[in-house]
Amino acid sequence: GTSFPGEISISQFEVNGRKTFIASIRDVTERKRAEEALRESEQRYRDIFNGVQDAIFVESRDLRILAVNDRACEMFGYSREEFLTKTVADLVPPGQPIMMGEADSISPTPIETYNLRANGERFPIEISGRMQTINGEDILLIIVRDITERKQAEDEIRRMKEFDETLLNNMSEGIVVQNADGYFIYANPAAAAMSGYPLEEFLGAHWTKYFPANQHEIIKKADDLRARGANSQYEIDFLHRNGKRVNILVSGSPILESGRFNGSIAVFTDISERKQAEEQIQRQLKRLNALRMIDIAISSSFDLTFILDIVLQHVLLQLGADAAAVLLLSPNLQTLEYAASLGFLSEAVRNANVKIGEGYAGRAVLERRLIHISRLMESKGELAEALRTANDGFADYYVAPLIVKGEVKGALEVYHRSDLDPDPEWLDFMETLAGQAAIAIDNAQLLVTIQRSNRELMTAYDATIAGWSHAMDLRDKETEGHTLRVTELTLLLAERMGINQQELIHMRRGALLHDIGKLGVPDHILLKSDTLTEEEWEIMRQHPTYAYEMLLPINYLHPALDIPHAHHEKWDGSGYPRKLKAEQIPLAARLFAVVDVWDALRSDRPYRGKWSVERTREYILEQSGKYFDPQVVAEFMRMLDEMPELI
Repeated sequence: GTSFPGEISISQFEVNGRKTFIASIRDVTERKRAEEALRESEQRYRDIFNGVQDAIFVESRDLRILAVNDRACEMFGYSREEFLTKTVADLVPPGQPIMMGEADSISPTPIETYNLRANGERFPIEISGRMQTINGEDILLIIVRDITERKQAEDEIRRMKEFDETLLNNMSEGIVVQNADGYFIYANPAAAAMSGYPLEEFLGAHWTKYFPANQHEIIKKADDLRARGANSQYEIDFLHRNGKRVNILVSGSPILESGRFNGSIAVFTDISERKQAEEQIQRQLKRLNALRMIDIAISSSFDLTFILDIVLQHVLLQLGADAAAVLLLSPNLQTLEYAASLGFLSEAVRNANVKIGEGYAGRAVLERRLIHISRLMESKGELAEALRTANDGFADYYVAPLIVKGEVKGALEVYHRSDLDPDPEWLDFMETLAGQAAIAIDNAQLLVTIQRSNRELMTAYDATIAGWSHAMDLRDKETEGHTLRVTELTLLLAERMGINQQELIHMRRGALLHDIGKLGVPDHILLKSDTLTEEEWEIMRQHPTYAYEMLLPINYLHPALDIPHAHHEKWDGSGYPRKLKAEQIPLAARLFAVVDVWDALRSDRPYRGKWSVERTREYILEQSGKYFDPQVVAEFMRMLDEMPELI
C-alpha cells in the first residue's frame, strides 16, 4: 500500500486492426530524491552566498560581472540588474589600478584598496579572490569586505596613540614602566630628565641605579604590594646624574597579565619645590615661634641674663650655628664687653673687650652693618688669635650690631665650625634676632634706670616725710623723739604680726606722719600746758581728719593713710574721728594705737610724770577689748617679755 513516484510511458499500435496501448511504469524514487537533494543544495548555497557579510562577485575573465550576492548590492548601492551591466572598472575610483584584474594577480590573501559606491562615495575595502573553472569556462570569484569601520577604528587608535605619545612626551611628570625584574622598559622624556641621563641610557637600567641605597627598602615594600595587585604611593629621593637628590612622589600600579604580575607602571612627580615650600613654611613657623618665645621672655622678665640666654638658644637652633655671643656696649668707655654666650668649648670669648671701630664686632657697630668673616681661624686679629689659642676651631663668623630706636646697644656674634653658606632669608633672620636682643637689652637698661630713679625718688619722699616728722617734733617739744620711738616699736610689732615688707614700708611712713594733722591745730591749743577746755578738745580731736585731708591729694601716700587717720579710734567704737569699731579699724592703726599709748605713758609730760612699766602694762591690759585690739595687746606683751631692752 506504499505509494512511490513513477514515470509512465504509453505507446499506441494496432494489433489485428485494433488499437492497442502498451504502458510502462518506471520507479523514479531515486531520481526524485537526487533532484530534491540538488534543489536543497542549491538553496543552501544560495542562502550562504547571500547571507555572508562580505560582497561576492562572480566575474568573467574580461571583468564583466556575472553574479553578485545580496551583500554586494547593499555595500555598493546597485541592484543585481544594474551590476550585470557593469564591469569591475566601474567600481574602481579614477586613476586607481584594478586590483586582481589579471589571472596572475588573483590571490586569496586580502589586499587593501578603495572602491566606489553607486553614489560616488569612495570607501576602503579588503579584496581577495581565486580563479574557478565552471563548465570549462574560467571565472573569477572575488570577495570584497567593507573595512570602513575598521579603518575608522584604526585611525582613532592611531590618533589616540599619537595623542598619548604627545601627552606622555610633554608631561611634567615622569612615566616609567619596569618589568617584573625591576628594569625600566619604558620612560617618557620627563622621567629621563629627572635623572639627568639620556633616555636611551635610562632605559634598560635597574631601578637601584636611581635611588639612594638607604631608601631601597621603601621601594622593595612597594614592589611587594604591587606584586600582590595593590597600588602604592610614597615619597622618596631620586638621584640625579650630578649627584643631587630630587624629591619625588611615586604613584605605582601593577601590570597584570592573566592575573599574573608582569611589572609596574609608575608616575614620578617632582615635589622638590613643594617640599622646599613646606620646609620654608616650617622654618618660618619655627622662626616666628622663636620670636614669640623671645617676646614672651622680654615681656615677662627683666632679667637680662635670662633673656639673653633664651635669645642665644634660638640663635643656635634657628640659624643652625655652633656658638653665639652677645657683647654689650659701654657708652662711657666706648667698648664692647662680654654679656652672654652659648656653645663655646673654651672661655676665650668671656675676655672680650673690643673698642668701637676695632675688631670685627667693633667695625660692625661703627658701620652699623652685618659683617661676615670666612675662614675665621686663618684671619688676623685678637679674636682669631684667642680662639686659636683656645683650640675652639671656628670656620665661619658673622656679627651684627644690636640697634634699637636708632641707638647701638651691642653686637650679636654667630660662630660655626664649617661654612654656613646662608641664604638672604638666614641673614635677615639673624638681623631680626639681633633686633630682639637689642630690645631686651634696652628694656633691661630702661628698667635699671627707672629703678634707680624710683629709688632716688623714694629716698627723697622718705627724707621729706622724715623732715615733716622732725618739724612736728620741733613744734611740740613735749613729744620730741616720740615719733621715731613709736615708729620703731610699731614696725617691730607689725613684723611679729606677720605684716609683709611692702606693708611695713607704708606703715613706717604712716607712723612718721601720725600727728601731721596737728599742723592744723592752733599753737595756743597744741602747746597749752593746762587742761584743755571742751571746745579746745573738740578742735584737737580734728587732727586725724586734718591729716587725712592733707595727705589724700598725695597718691604716693595713700597706702600710709591708715595710721594718721585712725590711730585714735578705739576697739569699742568710742574713739575719734569716725567712731570705728573692732576690725573696722585698719590693722596698722590698731597696732600703732597700743604703741602710741605705751610711749606716751612712759614719757614725762608737763602735766604729769612718766608711768612705771608695771602701771603702764596694767593700764594697757585693762584697756584690752575696750581701747585696744586684744590680739594686738597680747602680742605686744609677749614682745616686751621677749625683748626687755625695749622697756
